[in-house]
Amino acid sequence: MTVLAVAWTHAGALALAAADEAGLLPGGRRVLLAGADTPVPELRPGPSGSAGFAAIARRFDTVIDLVEELAPLHPAAWAPPQEELPLFERLLRRAWDLGGGPVRLVVESVSEGTGRTLASIFHDAPITVCCPGLAAYGPTMHHLPDGAGSRIERMLHLDLVPGLPTLLHAEYGIPVGVVPPEAYRAVVQGVRDAAGGTQVVPEGAALVIGDRVDPDREVVRNVIAGGHTTVVYVAPPPAPPGKVQRLAEEATRLGGRLVVAAAPAVPLLPERPALVTGSASPADLFVADRMYGLPVAAGDTGKVLGRLGGYESTERVPLTIADAALPALGPGGAQTAPRVDGPGELAPLLSAITYCMRMTLWSQLREPTRDYVKTTDPTLVDRYFDKERLQELALVDPPSHESATRSDESSRSNAPLTRRIKRKLVGGR
Repeated sequence: MTVLAVAWTHAGALALAAADEAGLLPGGRRVLLAGADTPVPELRPGPSGSAGFAAIARRFDTVIDLVEELAPLHPAAWAPPQEELPLFERLLRRAWDLGGGPVRLVVESVSEGTGRTLASIFHDAPITVCCPGLAAYGPTMHHLPDGAGSRIERMLHLDLVPGLPTLLHAEYGIPVGVVPPEAYRAVVQGVRDAAGGTQVVPEGAALVIGDRVDPDREVVRNVIAGGHTTVVYVAPPPAPPGKVQRLAEEATRLGGRLVVAAAPAVPLLPERPALVTGSASPADLFVADRMYGLPVAAGDTGKVLGRLGGYESTERVPLTIADAALPALGPGGAQTAPRVDGPGELAPLLSAITYCMRMTLWSQLREPTRDYVKTTDPTLVDRYFDKERLQELALVDPPSHESATRSDESSRSNAPLTRRIKRKLVGGR
């Protein structure tokens, strides 16, 4: 028996190692396939290029760097066509010394990325899903490879929001296991020790987890205004040098100091920063809270939610959990209370969002969703639900005739202006 364990994020590598620490992984020869979720792995490597990775690698019999193995393809782009899958199985069995024996898969996700591809290639391999983040509380977002759902034996997760039911792959009725916090902390400490254990976070400093898209100026301003004059900034991959320089200048202008951390955020948490915040890495905030009991606050998660490409985005559930269930860091460093009160209020919100994302898969949630939308504070509904989607799904009443008439008249009155703008855009007169 050979176990192929896939880690394509730093968080996934830590979760896999913690599951091993707790004795939750299948037995047999273990091969760690280390990928990368960064856009350009050559500039910002994945798990295998991080400090302290040796502490994770030593738990496995063999480590294969998928970035090198699949070059010039990015691991995330590796998706052989259906007719080539048997060919790839033969090639990989030979290249990875798997022989003709049985294979088991342990993956962060079976619905996307390298995990999906391997589940397609090894078409009869039993699967364990080891979810490292908040996606465990959301629905399965893509159609799984043929037969993969029946092969999932268990879903492991970190229980980052105790008391909140998991929904990932729940439609298959699979058992759910929790990776114990003490096993996770032991792995993180091992990674720190292997990396040299150098202190990065000064006493009283705040840890800001950077956003790939947003300049993060507002978060840094609010942190300093809240009294944290030293800010340890975990730069997102890949962070343009100019962005970090501008943040450092802004911190200095406000009487603070910016320290740039080269490591991922989680290995810094045992240094106990005085505050952990950020807008686009919600799972790290919950790791800080759940695993280390640190003060946390969500940055401008509402802005990040607003820029998601579609309602079905895989980031929607994690961002919603952070935005709704954590204190929010606001102007002047003031923190506002969470928008929902614990798992009891968070669970129906996520159930309703799940229906709106995957209404066919979760059709049984239609009536609870309709009731939730009608009885919940309208400000919450407006924040977390797309109005057009609610109307398309007949979860809210359609616009009144008078409102629709006003909208139609407004469209007609703006038509000449719209035509002029279009002519300018295409170079017309």
